[in-house]
Amino acid sequence: MLYSALLPVAKPSSIETGPLLIPAGTKVELELAVRFRASISCNDVATLTFSDLPDICDLIVLFELVGSRFDARASPDRFEKLADSVSHLALLTGNRFETWSLQTLTSPQATLFENGTAVVSHTGNHPALPLEALFSTWQARCVRERCDVHQGMIITWGSLTGVHPILADGHYRGEINGVVVECDVTIATPDVSGLGTWVA
Repeated sequence: MLYSALLPVAKPSSIETGPLLIPAGTKVELELAVRFRASISCNDVATLTFSDLPDICDLIVLFELVGSRFDARASPDRFEKLADSVSHLALLTGNRFETWSLQTLTSPQATLFENGTAVVSHTGNHPALPLEALFSTWQARCVRERCDVHQGMIITWGSLTGVHPILADGHYRGEINGVVVECDVTIATPDVSGLGTWVA
């Protein structure tokens, strides 16, 4: 399964006061991602290697908020389930690593906290290894579609903690090798969708 995803640059919303309002049934994933420091033309993307990433990208931690289009009474077929597995509501980007290497990316230590209690942890190899293969797939797609990389563009490498249900009201904190992303959430009434990207 392809874990890496190219996410377009968008003007981030800021969380100024109060909790983040999310639809009922939303789940959270704790992930590592790289964020490009400068724009790169499609032709130059074709010459990149996986080992170039620490020199041209920041490594950040993020929450991905995901949700199903189907309620509990639905009976989606296998193709609908496959499409639903990549449903994406929003990203919440957290802090960046001051320094990082490929080892940081490929062998992270991650913990997801819910209201101060550790609920999921990961130690050891990234579940999506080999990441070089994912990078090559992303690179080939950029070249095929003549896609330039813009400053601030993010590649996320997939969940380190699985997909965890979110409480109706809760504080969520993710730590990967000591680097943090966190937010307060509450269930919106009525439900909202198309949340976008936030910077905590």
